[in-house]
Amino acid sequence: MATITERKIYDIIGDIYASAGSDSSDGWQDTYVKLCALLDSGPGSLNIFDKRTATYIPLGDTNHDGFVEEFNSHYYSLLPFRKNIESLKTGQTFDRERDFSERAFLESELYRRYFAEMGYFHILHHCVVDVDSVASTMTFSRPRSKPNFGRPERRALATILPHLQHTMRHYIDLSNARWQGRLSAVAFERMSHSVVVVDAAHRVIYANERCAELFESSDGISLSQDGRMKVAQSGDSRRLRTALERLFASTSNSSEPCGAAIQITRNSGARPYQLVISRIVEPNFKGGRGEALAMIIVTDPEQSVSPSDKVLVDLYDMTPAEARVSALLADGMDINEVCKVLQITCNTARTHLKHIFSKTDTHRQSELVALIAKLPS
Repeated sequence: MATITERKIYDIIGDIYASAGSDSSDGWQDTYVKLCALLDSGPGSLNIFDKRTATYIPLGDTNHDGFVEEFNSHYYSLLPFRKNIESLKTGQTFDRERDFSERAFLESELYRRYFAEMGYFHILHHCVVDVDSVASTMTFSRPRSKPNFGRPERRALATILPHLQHTMRHYIDLSNARWQGRLSAVAFERMSHSVVVVDAAHRVIYANERCAELFESSDGISLSQDGRMKVAQSGDSRRLRTALERLFASTSNSSEPCGAAIQITRNSGARPYQLVISRIVEPNFKGGRGEALAMIIVTDPEQSVSPSDKVLVDLYDMTPAEARVSALLADGMDINEVCKVLQITCNTARTHLKHIFSKTDTHRQSELVALIAKLPS
């Protein structure tokens, strides 16, 4: 039996706070291993439980390799006290010896086929925190040959758990914020438009991948060596600078309309880029008024933004051939050009077009093109 001392307890509490602010789960793994050693626990785990999918995501784990994956896919459905565990709220504990019949547990398929060999008999399962769609849980175990967790172990846990609850809330909030940030980044990367955010000095703070390609092409808009957005034509540069200066001089809130729309001439002679500029304010770390920034959305009129054929098939029940005709028309081709590209007769193309009009509730090519232009690419 491990000796429980105050120093060991407070060392673990220190590790808990260090783990909460880390991007890595390594700290949680080390902390949980120390907890198991302190409590003389056998296999178990510290988890995030996703209620939407009823799956456990391990942060710390002393089970055999692959156990949590096996538990998610197979064991959890066999758990005889599953309802007991799922009903726990923040700070509540399931004690198998106290809360579930020993006979029912010993006769369960899960114990006979798996847990007996693994050493799961005495089980303490804690709901550390319960937050919306996720919960943080922690499980300790001992085999049947050992006594259940006694008063010293439970006192040690009672000292540690409030700190774990506090830091786990922070960890979940931080993880959710990072997850939402990644989703936002993915969404911006998948936009058909170029998006760039600049500060008052025109320094680029953020540019999605499509905007990076636009800078690389240097067709009227580029990125200077010092990281500023640069426009080739002097007249365009003056108009952009004036628009940004007015925007940054404004004292309106970010929720109010404030911005400009300008065109930027292209060196290639293609139709000008269309820029829509709006003001955003990023709060500072205290949540107060922070730095004003400008978000610039760049549209390339030469760029095809028609949706994929699959989108048209799924939305309007078009055949693949009808979807191809629709997409080419949306790209600016006339019906004769569509016939040449697809190597079909004009009668066939017009038959497709008649079906397309019926399925999209449009009556002219201009209506069809306008409808398709509004769909995601």
